[in-house]
Amino acid sequence: MITITNSLYKNTEKNKYTFLKGKLPEELYALLSNSIFFDIETTGLSARNSMCYLIGVVYLKEDQWFYTQWFADQPADEAEIFNCFFDTLKGYQYLFHFNGDTFDIPFVQTRCRLMDLPYTFPLTENASSSISIDDASALQYDACSTDSTIMSIDLFKRIRKISKFLQLPNCKQKTVEQFLDINREDQYSGGELISVYRKYVISHEESDKELLLLHNHDDITGLIDILPMLAYEFLLKETTVTKAIGATDASPFIADSIHMQQNESRKYESAPEKELIITAEMKYSIPVKITLQKDFYFILISGSTLRMCITYTIDELKYFYPNYKDYYYLPEEDTAVYKSIATYVDKCHRKQAKADTCYTKKAGEFLPQPETIVTPVFKINFKDKQSFFEPNESFLSNQELQAQYITSILNMLVMSPT
Repeated sequence: MITITNSLYKNTEKNKYTFLKGKLPEELYALLSNSIFFDIETTGLSARNSMCYLIGVVYLKEDQWFYTQWFADQPADEAEIFNCFFDTLKGYQYLFHFNGDTFDIPFVQTRCRLMDLPYTFPLTENASSSISIDDASALQYDACSTDSTIMSIDLFKRIRKISKFLQLPNCKQKTVEQFLDINREDQYSGGELISVYRKYVISHEESDKELLLLHNHDDITGLIDILPMLAYEFLLKETTVTKAIGATDASPFIADSIHMQQNESRKYESAPEKELIITAEMKYSIPVKITLQKDFYFILISGSTLRMCITYTIDELKYFYPNYKDYYYLPEEDTAVYKSIATYVDKCHRKQAKADTCYTKKAGEFLPQPETIVTPVFKINFKDKQSFFEPNESFLSNQELQAQYITSILNMLVMSPT
């Protein structure tokens, strides 16, 4: 077996993990010192019919990024690779990878079982109940009879959730790197290198080994370089990642940085249009500028600055009373009245209210909201999913409520961008 350990980046400043400060939410940045990143190279997709010939890991040592690669100079070295890998995992709390929950971890687990090695990645039954096992999973491995647990964070699954609104053509690691304008030296896929390894086992050509090591090196380097992609997910409320790392303050905005301004404009000869313009500073920067637009909302996020324009609805809307059985509906007035009051109304002019007729109407200027954040809630029709509220002083002076409102809109736009 061949072992290679070196600094990850040739650029010494980038090799300091502080180069990620400000590019990641603080909660995620803080856990890097307890994290290890890994990627494997195999001779096929089936662990029963192929082997793992290379494992690469990235970790922090004295605030510097280092990588280690264990390379099977001969197929017989595979067991020694696993011995070194699992021994290295000891002491780390977070295991980052790209599609490892689906491929790398099951592959390694199966190979170890077939080789009678004492290493496994079973999911613990008490993995955090607030975390979907498909999203961030607690793994347990048995390393030389020492039980340990480690949290698995699959970057592929995280990025797949936000790929639609980022308009990524697919979620391959190289595609994500291209989105971030990351240039890798390696030009091969893992599948293309299977024949190169088989050739190397026979010839031991140094150039073949360098190709194999380079591909894995660029893959594990890419795991660090694409971390800023998680900044997009942290825009959303209550992400599985924020739960997984125990974040207590999931708001992406700097306190007291939200500013609101009302703006009126006239489009052509139509009635004036009123907008609420919101600017806010986030706790971190996103790597690539994005714009999102749907219905009443337009958002531009560049770096750490968010700018949002929301169109008012100037109309007469309805407030629906929740306890409709206690009301009568008056058709001529087109409103609902509490029964104790409506007893004075002639029976021919009143009806038992139903859920969709138990309302009172109000004319005014309303802001849309994708879910109930601000109350009372107004609608055009009872079954409408879209609701509205009046931006009163309690909203305009409450930055915590404003942050919830903005995050709710972001969540809606990210999950359904078109």
